[in-house]
Amino acid sequence: KNWPISNWVELIKNLKNNFSIIQFGDKNEPKFSDVTRYAGRLTMRESAAILSQTDRFIGPDSLLMHIANGLNIQSTIIFGGSRPIKCFGYHQNINIGNVPQCSPCWIHDGYEQCIHKIKCMKNIEVKDITGIYKKLDLNIKSER
Repeated sequence: KNWPISNWVELIKNLKNNFSIIQFGDKNEPKFSDVTRYAGRLTMRESAAILSQTDRFIGPDSLLMHIANGLNIQSTIIFGGSRPIKCFGYHQNINIGNVPQCSPCWIHDGYEQCIHKIKCMKNIEVKDITGIYKKLDLNIKSER
């Protein structure tokens, strides 16, 4: 379920001039520049309270995806191949996925190893997300 760190870095570079970016998660989340980092500092309830004040959520298939949906936050969800979008994606979200032949595998980082080196996540490019925000006319400029 983890999108490559280099992709997050590039996405942040592309969004930082138009958005204030907040990072949630646990203390093991990678550290990024140009974000307000709450990772490892908040309870899930506190994270939900802050998330409720945002306009958009971008993240992986996760508990925060479900919280954002419950709060009616416009969301872009990055699905790999571990779980099918048809089962876990909300129709009102922009669900981005890559479904190789090995999908769905139900593999989660830390529990099992992907013999395909998580190609499903690596095949989702930053432009797949920034392109969506350009279509929404949010003045996103690619720094690529």
